[in-house]
Amino acid sequence: MYSCLTCDVEVGSVQNIEELKKIILLLNQYEISCTFFVEISEKNSDLYLEVSDIFENHEVGLHIHWGNMESYKKGLNKIAVGEMQTELQDSLQCLKEVGFRPICFRGGGLCCTNESLDLLKKYKFKIDSSVAANLDEKTGWYQGHKNVPYLSYYYPSKSSYDIPATSPKKNMGILEIPVTRMIPSGNAWFPYTLTPDSPIFKLILNEWILKSKLETLTTVTPIFHSWGEGRLRNEKFPQFIDKLEKMIKYMIVKRFEFITLKDFSEIVEGNKL
Repeated sequence: MYSCLTCDVEVGSVQNIEELKKIILLLNQYEISCTFFVEISEKNSDLYLEVSDIFENHEVGLHIHWGNMESYKKGLNKIAVGEMQTELQDSLQCLKEVGFRPICFRGGGLCCTNESLDLLKKYKFKIDSSVAANLDEKTGWYQGHKNVPYLSYYYPSKSSYDIPATSPKKNMGILEIPVTRMIPSGNAWFPYTLTPDSPIFKLILNEWILKSKLETLTTVTPIFHSWGEGRLRNEKFPQFIDKLEKMIKYMIVKRFEFITLKDFSEIVEGNKL
């Protein structure tokens, strides 16, 4: 069974870079490859230039908060496609200057629409991870992913990004690898992330292990942040690193194989042949 660890990288200071280094050091100690979704612009690209080599043995994807965070306030369907395209072009240019050409994408706040997927396809992205199954917040920026299937991956239909295609001719051409769903609770964000070393994480993980016996190919896709997710719970960054290590150890005991989203997509393609 596979796990694709994913980390959203939103750095704005040298301190954030140091936190990122500590996460990568931990992953390297366990020889784990991770997919890092990097948010980049002219404002912070110089920070990445100095440390681009730390991503060796890992995958670099692109992370954009569409509309300069306006998608959080209005919803992605309120952002003009032309504005999104400009953001995408600028971000790709900055990544190119650092030395990367991503094929994986994640929208900030898990914002995704048919228009955003069409744009990703135009710029030759192959993988998206901007949705979570059954995500249907009534307020806030979420796009209402209530129809997203409870699956490890699927090819969205051209008619709707949250409905699987029934044939190759009907798919949008982007492989969707959703963030692994968690049981809903009163919190608007964390139910849709796998919190390191929490009891609910272990329950959901065991649920997916059972699910893997029913599916021919399954991956668990946790999401965390490089800038100190622990701060959102009034914790210090070292505490977050400790929890992340405990999560990794637990998944190793459960015999997960850690791979990148690109690696998993290649396995999916191989199974189709």
